[in-house]
Amino acid sequence: ESRKTEDPSDRPLMEALPQFCQTVIDPTSGLPASEISVISEDGVRYDFSIEIRDSNIPNSGYGAFLTFLGAKYIKHQSLRRETKELIAGDLHLQQTMEPLQAKTYDGWGLAVTLKGTNLNENETCKALQQKLRERGLGINLPKAELDFHQSLVCTSRGYIDRYKNSDYFECNGTTFSSRAKHCGLIDLGRYGPFSRADRKRKTLFDIKNFIFQNEPASWDYGVDEKIRLHPQIIDITDDGTGEPHQVAKENIPMYINEIGHNPSLE
Repeated sequence: ESRKTEDPSDRPLMEALPQFCQTVIDPTSGLPASEISVISEDGVRYDFSIEIRDSNIPNSGYGAFLTFLGAKYIKHQSLRRETKELIAGDLHLQQTMEPLQAKTYDGWGLAVTLKGTNLNENETCKALQQKLRERGLGINLPKAELDFHQSLVCTSRGYIDRYKNSDYFECNGTTFSSRAKHCGLIDLGRYGPFSRADRKRKTLFDIKNFIFQNEPASWDYGVDEKIRLHPQIIDITDDGTGEPHQVAKENIPMYINEIGHNPSLE
């Protein structure tokens, strides 16, 4: 009897904490290094670092090395303070129907859409009260306020980015697995495209790939969306050299890709 294994891509994407995430470029090597913090569905913060250095695979160029730094949880007094501020503060509803705008690195506009998951429901009010009691807060909120605040307090969303490092304590002995309950996948950033030039017709890309002896094919990927009714290829290589362009080199995902046919590698 065959046993069905879980597809890792089916795991949910964990929410990043932007105040603890950053990417810096080493001024000497020009390589990126990142710090990433994500929060699980049960409120545990997981910290990671990503370093780019020589791959452990011989003759394979650079590799990305992910290191788990530890887990943290919000201090009770910080959570209690934040909850009281939420209850005492005014409710300001944002204009969520406003059109979304985004731009690429070279200034071109992008169309942006949102898809909601795990949205709030009124039936979860009792669950929020129970979770508050479990955390020692013992606060009874009116149902109307529960409806509004449940995502901010119960699921650690909304005002979670207001917390500082001093608001957390270490969870010693806690490990991380994307397959564990309440955890999931970690977004390491954009592989591409970064500019309008990174989107190419397949015929144009094939010509470029031929000129540069298949080096661009080491870094491209296809997408279902067509470009001017033609098959589209996402190409993060420079049109003058055939090697990854500068913006791609400053982002982590490029170093997770297969090395391919770089002629300088034996």
